[in-house]
Amino acid sequence: MFFNSNLTVSRFIYFSMFFFIPWVIVVFLRAYGPISHEEISLYLVVFIGLSILLPYLSYIIGFFLVRSESAISQLPEKSNFIGENNSNIDRVAKFLLVLAFIFPVVALFDFLFLKGASLGGIVAQREAEHMSGPRNSLSGALITLLSAISPIFYVFIMENYELARKKKIIYSLIAFVGICCLFLSGGRNGFFISILFIFFYSKVFFANRAESKVKSSLLSKFILYSALLYFFFFSLNIFIERFSIQGFEVGYMLEYLEREYSVKVSKPEGLTGFLLEIYSVLIYLIFYVTHSFTYLNQYFAIDYEPFLSGGYNFPLLARVFDILFGFDIYSSGRSALLIEGVYLTLPGSLYVDFGFIGSILFLCVCSFYFGFMARNVKKLYFYERFLFCYLLVAFTFSPIYGVFGTANGFSFLIIMSLVFLVSTRFKLSR
Repeated sequence: MFFNSNLTVSRFIYFSMFFFIPWVIVVFLRAYGPISHEEISLYLVVFIGLSILLPYLSYIIGFFLVRSESAISQLPEKSNFIGENNSNIDRVAKFLLVLAFIFPVVALFDFLFLKGASLGGIVAQREAEHMSGPRNSLSGALITLLSAISPIFYVFIMENYELARKKKIIYSLIAFVGICCLFLSGGRNGFFISILFIFFYSKVFFANRAESKVKSSLLSKFILYSALLYFFFFSLNIFIERFSIQGFEVGYMLEYLEREYSVKVSKPEGLTGFLLEIYSVLIYLIFYVTHSFTYLNQYFAIDYEPFLSGGYNFPLLARVFDILFGFDIYSSGRSALLIEGVYLTLPGSLYVDFGFIGSILFLCVCSFYFGFMARNVKKLYFYERFLFCYLLVAFTFSPIYGVFGTANGFSFLIIMSLVFLVSTRFKLSR
């Protein structure tokens, strides 16, 4: 059982781990892993420490000091997902279905016809786009906006227990195709953010329900886990493909990492061929997870706060403001970055947008509401459930990157906002 929903303290302790365990893992890999990084400044250590402890304190306040009666409307705790407000549920379901269908259609049309690429050249297409720069196309903007619809649609239909089995299978396939289309960008983050979102939602809101009808056959589980395993190895292979496309031999991967990123890699004696490939991919994965501290440290080493006003974490929103109001948030913000295209951790990504104090305040507000939702997890509206699991994902990846501005992270916020506007207030059964 994922956590005991009847024990408040147990729930508090469990969700507390998301503030610390991801950081412990990444710091351990950075300090004791096979890659030697440059030292980081004490100023950065203080910032990271405060970015964990102060939001955690806000989480405690939100969890224990805010009572549900004062903040949630007085609907019965057993409000029914199906038995009450059916018209509202149907409206949201149809809305999500339309978007879930549009996303893979537009994504595939854009990739195969507008870009003229092939499914076998996904990584090569990404590298070509890095050279040519963004297209600023309408289809690209629509894909970015809708890129989180598939995981949200999937968990929504899985909650709909009265949905006919055939429809549920068809809708699940639509969601699956949409999630697969996230790889068309040549990256992997959108896929893992989506999978982790589904995982948290299913464990928090499905696994603890004795009357749950969310069941899977052995065949469906086998297909699911096989697909996840395939996409995991596909994601790892992206490291090799990107390196090969640049014209380098795979055996040169470790030397290239040391030369270009000023790190020292521990390499066992006698590794050649396939074993060297596996080890190189493992090293690149560890570097991928641990390098954010290095690039964030550059800002603290020179005491530099760019203050990009949200242009880093919410670039699409920044572009909209630039167009509507004649601002220059996006372009000026990109030029103010020390290095573009690198990860800075979640606190670091907020730091370049809002500064030292602003980033911590932002995290405190999110953590306060997260604590409130964790305490009242049985009483959340379905769009609050989406937000709750989204924050779980954000905290999980926080030592690596900020989810808000990575891959489909911003799209989650857009879709959740649209669902909130389309829906009226009703709760899922618990």
